[in-house]
Amino acid sequence: MSDHGLILGKDCRSISQNSPSMNFSWFSSATSDAEFSRTIKHEFGHLIGLIHEHQNPTANIQWDKPKVYAYYAQQGWGSLQVDNNIFLKYSTSVTNYSNYDSFSIMHYPIDASLTTDGYSVGWNNILSIRDKFFINGIYPSSIKSSLKAGETLFTGRYLSSPNGRYFLKMEPNGGLVVFDNNLSSVIWKTRIISNMSTHYLSYTSTCTLDLDGNLVLRLWGYYANTSSIYWNSNTSGNNGAVLNMQDDGKLVISLNGVAKWSSN
Repeated sequence: MSDHGLILGKDCRSISQNSPSMNFSWFSSATSDAEFSRTIKHEFGHLIGLIHEHQNPTANIQWDKPKVYAYYAQQGWGSLQVDNNIFLKYSTSVTNYSNYDSFSIMHYPIDASLTTDGYSVGWNNILSIRDKFFINGIYPSSIKSSLKAGETLFTGRYLSSPNGRYFLKMEPNGGLVVFDNNLSSVIWKTRIISNMSTHYLSYTSTCTLDLDGNLVLRLWGYYANTSSIYWNSNTSGNNGAVLNMQDDGKLVISLNGVAKWSSN
């Protein structure tokens, strides 16, 4: 893998429209599907503005620099390229960043021989959970911040606070969870269904702001003909209410600007 001539985010605007801003000249008919998929995800991460995760301001990798220079020299990299793509840590003042994530698709693999303490990172082939939430945070328009009366949040879907800091997720185990974009702490959650893990294939769960303004978690049978309520906000009677994921991390059901329920 090489990011030589790396184009990051809006840098592509400086390139003529008649010239490519990304190329994969090292691919061939012998390239495996797994390698093709992994590299495309990594490089398109750069295209949308993501930096290398091992250069995260919060990373604390104990590099054995002489060995790293020697390793990348075998791939045709000079010391300046190694410095720019491996050792440089981005400043906290100019970078949007999450806590360091060794599972990120933007992380280079690290052999234990290249660190002084034996730290290593394998080949990450998919976007990590934190990758997905960070991207959703810097592109918040892709996720709604509210549910209107009658709308449903299905399993695995999210609401985001307008500032991209907090997320509400409908978990596969039936729980409704609010957490920050670093995935470091749960802000609020409902109880979960104790048997969802063993009967996952037979049930699905949904979160709906009913027309009467009541936020309801439902468990549906496999054929979705019947459902049972296992949690609700007890806010019925507020027809036309809206559920908002706020910038302070609170879920609020409001009607005509007046809060009727809060997750705090």
